[in-house]
Amino acid sequence: RLHYMDALRKPKTRKGKKYLESLLCEPERGIKKCLILTEYGCNQTTSNFLKEIAEIKFPDSEFMKLDSKLSPFDEPQGVIRFCEKYDSPLFMMGSHNKKRPNNIIIGRLHDGE
Repeated sequence: RLHYMDALRKPKTRKGKKYLESLLCEPERGIKKCLILTEYGCNQTTSNFLKEIAEIKFPDSEFMKLDSKLSPFDEPQGVIRFCEKYDSPLFMMGSHNKKRPNNIIIGRLHDGE
């Protein structure tokens, strides 16, 4: 974090000093972490896409391969548990089946739900 004297010229009054400090003390919104999951049986196309997304968002992403089926729509508790474990409010999930090939689900959690 920059000190106001490093970023700007010196203030001449106390009111000016308070104003400059208020400008630099704005709450910073951090980059949200993303949990990227691939299910068992996920095909190569979907898996490659998710790997590229993980590389783009590298320091703020976790890439995991799951051995079991996990559905955020039928039973969201599994996805919520993983997101809480890795402290990530965003998640992406890739799956593949005959009815829905190359399926990607993108979601986010509000207050852990």
